[in-house]
Amino acid sequence: MNSYVFYSLVIFFTTFFAFLAQKFGKKDNNRFKPNKLFYFLSMLILVFVMGLRKEIGVDYGSYERMFDSIKDLGFLGYYSQGNVIEPGYVFLNYLVSLFNLNYNFLLFVTSFITIYFFYEAISYEIQNMSFALAVFIFSTTQYFYYFGIVRLGIAASIISFALRFIKEGNKKNLLCGY
Repeated sequence: MNSYVFYSLVIFFTTFFAFLAQKFGKKDNNRFKPNKLFYFLSMLILVFVMGLRKEIGVDYGSYERMFDSIKDLGFLGYYSQGNVIEPGYVFLNYLVSLFNLNYNFLLFVTSFITIYFFYEAISYEIQNMSFALAVFIFSTTQYFYYFGIVRLGIAASIISFALRFIKEGNKKNLLCGY
């Protein structure tokens, strides 16, 4: 199957399930909540495509070498070599390697984190916009970039999620990021 057709189908089904999530959602405690089944189907399509990729993304090889290095040297040993990378990302690599899992599993975890936080940020505003349109815009303008810029994807998704705390005036949760 041509990759254009495959990724077009990914976007179509992701958007379709997002549409159904909003259509069959319900009001809960004065907030509209998307239908959980369709919400997770929409989200999981993106997670699986991003998480199960092999050698796709401009920094794929660099991230894989970083993972192998952290697996061999450990968390502190990696920094003792003079490496300067975000401690949270290095710790996530280290945590996955502790369970003797491979780089592909780390890709799946980072994909889940990125997509989950973006979906939570989008669904927070579901009362004010079309969930399907927001997911379509995200999947066509941002999603594929995060195949190559994994750490930025995680950071941008957490920041997008945390914006709700600014809107609510909840400084305590804003500083925690959750």
